[in-house]
Amino acid sequence: MRYPTLTTGHVQGIVTDLMKGLTPSCDTMAVWRGSGEAVEFDVLDALLDTARNDLELMGTDPSLTNDKEPFEGGLAVAIFPFLHSLPVEVLDDPGFWRYLSVSRFWWFVQWREAKTLAAGELRRVLVYTDGRRNTEQVPLRLYLRVKSVAATGKVELAKELEKCTDFWRSHVIRVRTGTAPELATAFAVMQSGDGRLATGKLRPYAKRLNRMWTNVQLGLYDEQQATTMIQGLRE
Repeated sequence: MRYPTLTTGHVQGIVTDLMKGLTPSCDTMAVWRGSGEAVEFDVLDALLDTARNDLELMGTDPSLTNDKEPFEGGLAVAIFPFLHSLPVEVLDDPGFWRYLSVSRFWWFVQWREAKTLAAGELRRVLVYTDGRRNTEQVPLRLYLRVKSVAATGKVELAKELEKCTDFWRSHVIRVRTGTAPELATAFAVMQSGDGRLATGKLRPYAKRLNRMWTNVQLGLYDEQQATTMIQGLRE
């Protein structure tokens, strides 16, 4: 499959222009890789148009002001099928994620990371386009958020948790838990219920969970084993 990519140099120039309110042509600078049929973005574009329109209709909804995570999770779930259908060589190319971040997700970056953009520091903004920063790069982190639980069929978990930025980025995507769907799902289920751990307790709990990888192949646990372990680790 042929797919578009952007170099770090091109992205830096594009983001510089975007931060100035300009509209650079990402496609003009894109380098196409692979062979065969080209990626068709019509489905993704339609999904993003719908999400953007929904966001505009919500306007100044207090729930969005207080917590942007449900909207981010909803967008992640919506676009996951399209992204997951792409060949692995496309998904493994940082240049492809760079291209997506500035060509199609910039409106979301502007809204989701408004405080960082307002500070005007290019270096800090560029992390949201860096195809090797899987916890920060916007479309990549959306994809990995859902992928961490998709194999169990419980993709809705990716949008059900509230105020969960630290949970997904630090305690799932950044660590090995994100590679073990049964474990990530059991963890997310715990955090979506009445037994949710507050941030002060979640971080030491996550550290205990991460240390278990040293001696236990947690990726081999089935649903029941993962649930039992997740609950037992609290005691």
